[in-house]
Amino acid sequence: MGEAAFADAVLSTGATPRSKELELISSMDHARQMRDEGTFDRGRWRAPGLAVWSAFPENWDHWHRYTVARAGRGLFRAGGFAAPELLALDAALGPSHATELQRAMLLAALADPNGGERLTVADTVRTVLKDGRALVLLLTRSLQSHAYAPYWTALRYSFVFGADGVLLAWESREAK
Repeated sequence: MGEAAFADAVLSTGATPRSKELELISSMDHARQMRDEGTFDRGRWRAPGLAVWSAFPENWDHWHRYTVARAGRGLFRAGGFAAPELLALDAALGPSHATELQRAMLLAALADPNGGERLTVADTVRTVLKDGRALVLLLTRSLQSHAYAPYWTALRYSFVFGADGVLLAWESREAK
């Protein structure tokens, strides 16, 4: 993501020695060899206080992008990482920034392993359970443009929101 994005991540998060933010930034030292591709659709997938970087390692044998999001003073792993930090990211954004369906679509775009470059939401379902929790199911299609022959991947996401609007759990898997 380059020196500028790297410095912005350190300064904007207020990273201190032994902090989670500094640990994340340090673990991404290779990011200095990456640049923000600007491929994440920031016009479509946005929230107040959210900044997103999406990069493809130029000198690694990886097929996917890495997406990092900043909300407030927190820095969060998103798409491309083994364990996207969507629960913490959504908590940092706050439940009042959008409806549950809008939040689920934003989080799915951020978690997209292809970097949210060309992501379509093919189907949505929102159900309120007897205990007041809301279940949001999404079916997305995402373009992997860095493959030898670009291809589309279908993914299913499920998000569970508490009666108070707090994101409680999420899951994604490739759709068949």
